[in-house]
Amino acid sequence: MSILKSVFCGTEGSYDVAGIQVNFTNKTNNIDVFGKRSWFGRRVESCLGNSAFRFLTFGYLHVFIHEMGHALMAKLQNPHLHPKVNVYTKTCQGDTTYGRGNMFVTFAGPLAGTAFEIVKLVGAIALAILLPSFIGLPLGLFIGTGASIWIFGELMYALSGQGDWSHLTMKGST
Repeated sequence: MSILKSVFCGTEGSYDVAGIQVNFTNKTNNIDVFGKRSWFGRRVESCLGNSAFRFLTFGYLHVFIHEMGHALMAKLQNPHLHPKVNVYTKTCQGDTTYGRGNMFVTFAGPLAGTAFEIVKLVGAIALAILLPSFIGLPLGLFIGTGASIWIFGELMYALSGQGDWSHLTMKGST
C-alpha cells in the first residue's frame, strides 16, 4: 500500500519491484533538465518544483514508469543485473543505475513514459465522452492535459540531447 503513496504523493520509501530496487527520496539530484540557463529549462524546473503540478499530473508515477522502463529493459537484456531506480520527489526527476547501457535501454525509459501517457490521454478522453456522468468532460480533459504535458516533455527531452539522450548525440565522437 505504501508504494501507492509514493507513486501518487511522492512519499519516501524503498521497494522491491520485479527484483529492482526502487527508492523514492526527497534528496536532491544533479540532473540538469534542458539546461537550466535556457528559458525553457527554467520553465521546466519551475513546473517540476511545484508540488501541485507534480501531484495533479501524476508526475511521480510518470517518473517511476519512465525509470522502470530503463531498468526492465536492462534486466531483460541481462538477467544478472541488479538495476536501481531513484525517484527524487523534490524535483520530480529520476535516474536508473544499470551498468553499461545501450540504445535499447536508453529508449525504453522515454518509450515507457510516453506509452503510459498516451494510454492515460486516450482513456481520459474516452471516459469523458463515453461516460460523461461518471468522470465528466472537464475532468477527462484535465487528466488528458496532464498527459499531453508529459508527452510534450518527453519529446522536448529527446530533442534537447540532455539526460538519457546525451550519450547518443554526435559530440565529436566517431
